[in-house]
Amino acid sequence: MLDQCLKLFKAINSDASPWQISLGLSLGLLVGFLPLYTSSALVVIFIACVLRINIATFLLSLSFFSGVAWLFDQYILQLGESILNSPSLQAFFTELYQSHFFLFLAFNHTQVMGAWALSLCLLPIVFSVSQFLIIQYRTQFLAWLKTTKAVKWLEMNKWVQRALIASDVAAELN
Repeated sequence: MLDQCLKLFKAINSDASPWQISLGLSLGLLVGFLPLYTSSALVVIFIACVLRINIATFLLSLSFFSGVAWLFDQYILQLGESILNSPSLQAFFTELYQSHFFLFLAFNHTQVMGAWALSLCLLPIVFSVSQFLIIQYRTQFLAWLKTTKAVKWLEMNKWVQRALIASDVAAELN
């Protein structure tokens, strides 16, 4: 888990676009809420692999939101059950389940329906907030951090270490 957090920190500081990182977080939320044994989760994982997102953020948010989904599992089930048992939507769901594609996606499963409903409500919020925070981090905090003396000292120390390694290699070659 610590390795994933370091990869997220590295991704935020990399040249990756903020939308790539935010979309990775958002799709991780979606897959994290869905049961992994369903075909809906496999379709979203396939979409995540096809799109050019940051996989480290996807995996980190998948593991985080799987834990959140486990905590709120009963509420997700109740939400899915209330949607599926809604009298106004019965004709719509009956029409949908005549298609093999929607049967394949298992929307008739209460947990899958609740997870889709909750995650589709949270998806735009998580995407927007994470993208805003990444942009603010890069423009304000990272710019301030690069001006501190400690970071300048670390950068200088890194160059000194590289110079020492290069001189050791040169001495071994002679």
